[in-house]
Amino acid sequence: MKQFLSNAAAYALMSAVAVNFAAKDAVLQGAIAISTQINPETIPKNVEDQINAIVISVKNRVPSGNKLALLSHMHDILYDEQAYHMNPEAPFKIEAQSIHNALEESSGSYSVLAVIYYEVARRLGLDVHAISLPFFMMVAVNVGGTLYVDVDTGRHMSIPELKEAVRLSDAKWDDRMLTPI
Repeated sequence: MKQFLSNAAAYALMSAVAVNFAAKDAVLQGAIAISTQINPETIPKNVEDQINAIVISVKNRVPSGNKLALLSHMHDILYDEQAYHMNPEAPFKIEAQSIHNALEESSGSYSVLAVIYYEVARRLGLDVHAISLPFFMMVAVNVGGTLYVDVDTGRHMSIPELKEAVRLSDAKWDDRMLTPI
């Protein structure tokens, strides 16, 4: 029997996350709470299980636990094998904000893809942070140096490339944009 979160239960989950945003899984729990409002078929345990399946697949390929190898294989699984990408209709479709839908379709908004990337990397033990640029989210991973990851393609971007992306969005660059959120 499927167990869905009612509006009251989703609100309670979001309230708990908001109170303890420093909790290690607060970002994922917040995304799940939002997803339950968008797609009533969202089952929190299934979302957790899908994230864990990706983590286990990566760990099975890297028994040494080498951080750079974990990141490389995570990229292979998410972008080469499962073809994760930004849904081009994301700005216009609320469904693209659902982590449940993104995991099912390997496609979602920048923010949802950032949550998936962030949560998989965090569970792999990588030093990962979300950063927010105008109009999109990215992830920064520290593996002996900071790599800025475009969660649409998995491509690593340099700071000059980030500055150019911000300029193209008609926003002004501010070094504080690289501050982890």
